[in-house]
Amino acid sequence: MDIIRNTNISPRPAGKPTGGSPAPSHPGDNSSRRFTLSRPAVIAIIVAVILLCALAWWFCIRGQQHIMSDRYQAVHLENGQVFFGKLQNTSGEFLTLRDAYYTPLQQPKPAGEQETPTQLSLIRVGEEVYGPEQSVSIARSTVQYWENLRSDSKVIDAIKQQQ
Repeated sequence: MDIIRNTNISPRPAGKPTGGSPAPSHPGDNSSRRFTLSRPAVIAIIVAVILLCALAWWFCIRGQQHIMSDRYQAVHLENGQVFFGKLQNTSGEFLTLRDAYYTPLQQPKPAGEQETPTQLSLIRVGEEVYGPEQSVSIARSTVQYWENLRSDSKVIDAIKQQQ
């Protein structure tokens, strides 16, 4: 009998599993690949995180207008009333306005009657009959917006004339 030998088959090493899947790794086995970052990549990630935090902080600050403490502010309410004074805070349930003034509410003119330019009249909070202090607390929910006034504002001129 002739024995046919296949020369294309190589012997299997002992202890190695058969098949195409790799051997399972064991806890003590250091042969598994670890993902590592190069030093420039780590620095780039840190810089990107710092820039994102700085941008988030900047947009939060811009979203909340800065109170210029050396100037007066105008606080516009939902009912059309405007208060002028030095705003103490913009957070919380109430805004505090010290050295406050307001404009008297004006009645609308009848149709056909022309508006005549009048001098700006301001009433100082505290001069009312009931004698309040010169500061006022305004419910935040009634405020439409507030703004810093320029030093050359007509309102500032009217305040200076009253002082």
